[in-house]
Amino acid sequence: MNELKLTSQFKKDLKRYKHKAAVIDKLETILNLLAEGLPVPEENRPHI
Repeated sequence: MNELKLTSQFKKDLKRYKHKAAVIDKLETILNLLAEGLPVPEENRPHI
C-alpha cells in the first residue's frame, strides 16, 4: 500500500470542494486506488 502525502495545495483544493459530496466521493475512490497501487481509470486522465 502506498503512502499519500497531503500538500498544502491539495488541502486548499479539498477545502474548495468540501460541500460537493459527489466530487468528494469520486476523489475518495481515486485516492483509494492510488493508495492500493492500482491504475487510475482512463476517464480521469492519469499521467506520470
